[in-house]
Amino acid sequence: MIKNFQKVVLFSKRKFRSCLPAKHTPLRLVASTALLSCIAFLIAPHHALAFELSPYKATYKAKIKGFTTNLSRELEQEKDGTWQLTNKATLFFADFKERSRFTTEKNRVIPSRYTYRDELLDYDWQVKKVTAIDGEKNKVLSLKDNMLDKLSYLPQVRIDFLSDQQQEKNYSLLDGTRIKGYHVKKVSEEKITTPTGTYDTIVLEQVRGESSKTRIWLDKNNRGLIIQLRKFNDNKLTYSLDLIKKK
Repeated sequence: MIKNFQKVVLFSKRKFRSCLPAKHTPLRLVASTALLSCIAFLIAPHHALAFELSPYKATYKAKIKGFTTNLSRELEQEKDGTWQLTNKATLFFADFKERSRFTTEKNRVIPSRYTYRDELLDYDWQVKKVTAIDGEKNKVLSLKDNMLDKLSYLPQVRIDFLSDQQQEKNYSLLDGTRIKGYHVKKVSEEKITTPTGTYDTIVLEQVRGESSKTRIWLDKNNRGLIIQLRKFNDNKLTYSLDLIKKK
């Protein structure tokens, strides 16, 4: 209660006076009610506005174990409200396309289908099952709330941390026919400069097991784009992304 009262004191006199009733209000009861309402508003916890997804196109320079290529990432929203996130890259003269379809509800990402090469995830939330295909492997897995794939996971992280609601969180990801656990936490905020501009970012650390760690720099102000990413396995840099174009 003392901390809440201190919040009231920090407000300027002008803002406090604006809560008071007019000088000639005839009823003291009205004045008392207005004053109490004002104080209740000032000491009530204030929640940050929820982060809202918006379409974008971004191009990254990607380095994978010493090899360099460009990766394009596009988030689109269809007329029915469904979102689609697509990754495209070319490596060793082969084209790779990764795609996830999902909807959102109350800050929750709900995936419906994921495809990448010979991988497929087909979600059925009504019966809480997901059909998982990875090459010749084919399984039907139990579907738990908040279970995501490798692409729908990205907008969920943006929503969670850019809404200022999370400082750390655990995630369950479907990778082929396997379920992997990730722990993500906010470690700092940094201003970084790249060829595409200067950004105020939040820095996240993603951990899986004891050997895999990833640092992610998310732009706080521009649709939550990933500006940089660095992945380490056994303290060796194995994968990186750097934003080189956006629209």
